[in-house]
Amino acid sequence: MATKKKTNGRPATKAKPAKTAPVRTVIAQDWEESEAGWGVRPDGFTLHLTLDDHKAFVEAFWKRQRAALGERTPPEYTRTSGEPKLVEVNEKIYRKLVKLKDKHGMWNESNWGSWCPKKLTAEKYAI
Repeated sequence: MATKKKTNGRPATKAKPAKTAPVRTVIAQDWEESEAGWGVRPDGFTLHLTLDDHKAFVEAFWKRQRAALGERTPPEYTRTSGEPKLVEVNEKIYRKLVKLKDKHGMWNESNWGSWCPKKLTAEKYAI
């Protein structure tokens, strides 16, 4: 007959599973900076609720660039890098994106000077 192990005079209890923070899936887009005479380096990432938001964000970005620079290629500029990917974010980041819905996305908070970017702590999945 098996006996229950006692701890401090009380029967042992099963450990409760750790609570995990809820996660949401959003779209991430990596960006890179191209600089004449220097080359290309990572320039952060943006997050978007949907692929439609991603498309609108990128289109608005290039519209602003063309308005500021015309059709010439500047000596230094930022552009998308690779394809958008699905990533998991915590509820706080998700709520922030929802509040920015009319802007179609947001830059990561460490974007400027992000040639040494913070690590994105979400697993990426190809779309």
